[in-house]
Amino acid sequence: MRPFLVRVLINGLTLMGLLLVSQLIRLPGRNGDGLYVFDEPLLTLGGAALFEVLLLGLALALVGVLVRPVLTGLSGSLVVRTYGLMAVLINIIVFWLAVELVTWFTHVKVAVPDPRIIWIVIIGALFSFTLLVVNTLLGLNRPRLRDVGEDQPIWRLLDQLPLSRRNRLIENLRLQQVREIIFEYGIDISLAGTGLDRFRHVGDWLLGRDPDEFDSLETPAKVRIMLQQLGPTYVKVGQMVSSRADVLPQAWRDEMVKLQSDVPPFPVEQVRAVVKSELGRNPRDAFSTFDQEPLGSASLAQVHRATLADGSEVVVKVQRPDVQRMVMADLGNMEDLAQQAEHRVSLARTMNLSAMIHEFGDGVISELDYENEAYNALRLAEICEGLDGIHIPTIYLGYSSRRVITMEYVGGVKATEVEALDAAGVDRDLVARRLIRAMIKQVLVDGFFHGDPHPGNVIIDTADGTINFIDMGLVGELDSGRRLQLMGLMWALRQRDPDGLATSIIGLCEETGPFDEAHFRSQIRRVFYQYWIYGEASFSRLVAAMFDVLNKSNLRLDQALALAVKALVQVEELVRKLSPQLPLVDTGYDIATELVGEQITQERIIEMAKKEATSTAIELVKRMPSLREATLSWVDQYQKGKFVVKVDTSDLQKGMSSIGSASRNLTIGLIIAGQLIALAVVLAVMLLSDAVSNDVATLVVLGFLGFLGFSLLMIRRVSGSS
Repeated sequence: MRPFLVRVLINGLTLMGLLLVSQLIRLPGRNGDGLYVFDEPLLTLGGAALFEVLLLGLALALVGVLVRPVLTGLSGSLVVRTYGLMAVLINIIVFWLAVELVTWFTHVKVAVPDPRIIWIVIIGALFSFTLLVVNTLLGLNRPRLRDVGEDQPIWRLLDQLPLSRRNRLIENLRLQQVREIIFEYGIDISLAGTGLDRFRHVGDWLLGRDPDEFDSLETPAKVRIMLQQLGPTYVKVGQMVSSRADVLPQAWRDEMVKLQSDVPPFPVEQVRAVVKSELGRNPRDAFSTFDQEPLGSASLAQVHRATLADGSEVVVKVQRPDVQRMVMADLGNMEDLAQQAEHRVSLARTMNLSAMIHEFGDGVISELDYENEAYNALRLAEICEGLDGIHIPTIYLGYSSRRVITMEYVGGVKATEVEALDAAGVDRDLVARRLIRAMIKQVLVDGFFHGDPHPGNVIIDTADGTINFIDMGLVGELDSGRRLQLMGLMWALRQRDPDGLATSIIGLCEETGPFDEAHFRSQIRRVFYQYWIYGEASFSRLVAAMFDVLNKSNLRLDQALALAVKALVQVEELVRKLSPQLPLVDTGYDIATELVGEQITQERIIEMAKKEATSTAIELVKRMPSLREATLSWVDQYQKGKFVVKVDTSDLQKGMSSIGSASRNLTIGLIIAGQLIALAVVLAVMLLSDAVSNDVATLVVLGFLGFLGFSLLMIRRVSGSS
């Protein structure tokens, strides 16, 4: 109640100041003789008594609380399209409604010159601007540290609406909320350390608030808190920035890293509600034990330790209750902003900003479905099986759903906590090599990899140095062609070949506009020498510089490759912490060639050949009826002389000669088709039989491939002669 009364008081004081100023502004009006004289004030309020002023201030506060959210919900998207002018118009409408409300229901007369609507707009704009200045000077719009993570009933209410990819009402309300938060923090950061900053504590006194430790924080900490207050989508953006911590100053680096796991938790009552909704049972019924205090809290969820009935220690990740609506609204607003930017800013078009936002949104939406994470974890566990010192936690599917996932509990410390690793006697160099081996196998050998290996997702068991990958919500996939191209890039770096590097990059990218290859190669050569030859061979710094060159050269990596490169950059950051002298690229390339070599064995080649040949043979057998019908149709047409020959009258001789070659082509085609069908049947029977040895199968496959090559050669010669 007190904040509302303070708002009424501030509105009244602002109106009083505006009335005093308006008395100095005289507008033309008609006197008693019908002549125009400059004697009409801009605004008159029934004698301007204190009661009338406070009454209008009350009306402004009521309309602001009750009507402004409705106007924002209906027109919030126009704020983006009109560059904020719609927000000013909403303030003017609120002022006009308050004036009309006072005029209709009281005896207070609000006099405004004619034409009334125009001057109402002008006065409303002046009032809005003056009120903004007063709130800023008194600190009534200062952000508060304790506000972060407070419950927001509006989102619990909106969470009951049907879930869809775009909902304009929710997006508009969310846009207003985001705009207000960014504005509050922006003003506070801008005025910090200035003479005006001392007056901004008056608002605390008026509102009865205790001094807040927020004032003592530096700008990086304030920005980190702002991202947390903005919600999960913006925390994800901050986490992406923190993954490139090497290009940030140390103070910013320390704060952005906190976004990876240092996010305010949500109440345990909401945890119970989500678990019951998803699993059909309360936590105390589903688990033998369930810790009330969260083990950790992140942007999209928080984790609680628990125990299953069989004694297995697990962690239960529970999604934040209002996160889906908020994330969807944020992504919708980001897409609108990107489209507006592309219409008016050439750099946004060059970067294909809309596609980037869409890809980011797809990744976040995928992370919101924990069934995807369960699949990712199971597949990564299969890929990493057999790698020494690598473990993927077991997923308990019976205790998991779309918003709750239960997995094996793994203890340990973050990969960057080198002091704890040293105290436990863990061989950090060995851990670093195992980490490189695991990621190289995922990215370059299997093409399915953990897409976000930041320190909070790579846990080292201090007992034996085992690396545990957690949080598999974001993964990437690369086909064999992309993996080979990425290997080529690593080879160019290993050989210190800038031209080869430029060639590899061009093969990995697509053009988004005019492309000057010569200029691009010169720029790649420059950053190569700057960051790789003379810059301590920093892969992360080289990648940052290369992305800058790509943007300026109208080239863009696709989503999967960009994610793979980002993951390797994150791994390099971990490796530099664990074993600073261990080179990522050289070590990674050696490991890649070793792992690829392990895949190329005689048994594997025979197995692959059998699989491919069997598949081809089965496909041919499937098509035998159609081949038989086609062959009989050809023979029937040949016997009846009903071949349809298209005669080009412009070259009659050529058309006639083609008739002469038809019988020869048909005969050869029938022979080849018959032999292929016969061999396919024999091949299918032999390969599907377990009694056939590998040596015999290899000879059969080679014979089939040889005859296929002979057939193609015959067709080519016949085509050439005809």
